[in-house]
Amino acid sequence: MGAITLGNTITYAGDPYDPNDAGWARYRTLYGHPVQEHEEQHTYQGEALGPLYLPSNIAGLLSSILRREKDEDGQITGHGPSNWNERGPQLNPPRPWAAGKSR
Repeated sequence: MGAITLGNTITYAGDPYDPNDAGWARYRTLYGHPVQEHEEQHTYQGEALGPLYLPSNIAGLLSSILRREKDEDGQITGHGPSNWNERGPQLNPPRPWAAGKSR
């Protein structure tokens, strides 16, 4: 299970449209919306940041990893609250950017 967005292209590992895909069903349970809505927010970030989107995403991932932020399974992740590119898309409803304090 995984997804990446570059520009307006979203690539998924597995099938987020398959109701029998337990990983994607778990994502929806955890965040209250399907991963497709999350990834759509990254397309808006890319439109806003243009060529700075990829460096911003890498910096956010590294910030979260260096702070040793963990996911629901206790694994260190780059998608923790220090990653400013993930805060908004993880909200319910998802949006490109989170306002104010993170989680």
